[in-house]
Amino acid sequence: MKGPTPLAHEVATQLHIRLADYDGAVAEANKAVDLDPNDPDSHFAMGYALSSAGRHREAVDFFKRAMRLDPYFQDNIGHGLGMAYFFMLQLENAVNMFERAYKSNPERMLTLWFLVATYAHLGRIGEAEDALAKIREYWPRSSNMRLIYTSDFIRSKDPADLKLLADGLRKAGIPE
Repeated sequence: MKGPTPLAHEVATQLHIRLADYDGAVAEANKAVDLDPNDPDSHFAMGYALSSAGRHREAVDFFKRAMRLDPYFQDNIGHGLGMAYFFMLQLENAVNMFERAYKSNPERMLTLWFLVATYAHLGRIGEAEDALAKIREYWPRSSNMRLIYTSDFIRSKDPADLKLLADGLRKAGIPE
């Protein structure tokens, strides 16, 4: 790229994640952070790249830094931090972040899917069912939930991450 901006590297980060090139994603996000260490979106990109690479503990620091740098809560940052907590089995922290992210943006269905799985892992089946009802209200033809069980739904280097999500959704009663 000629004269790339942090945004260009943030977009490249997402492309590398979609291509399952997690090292490339981390490298691009690192360039974004280096170009503008005060850009919350660059820190979000790094957190997302690290989490997708299975490096959740490191991701938490970048998501938290992104939250500190942005005076307004961004639902994507809260969702990313919730995902990192979820994959580290810090489920109460995950619920708090997912609930906050959903409250900030009730149209973000991915957050609701994670809430369903997290509630189910915590044994809070009633809340999982309520969240699932909201998904079905938004997505009326979502009785066939195969999308959730595929790697296209979420990218992760560690298959255990996808299994944890799928197990939570199964516990909530979502058919494959």
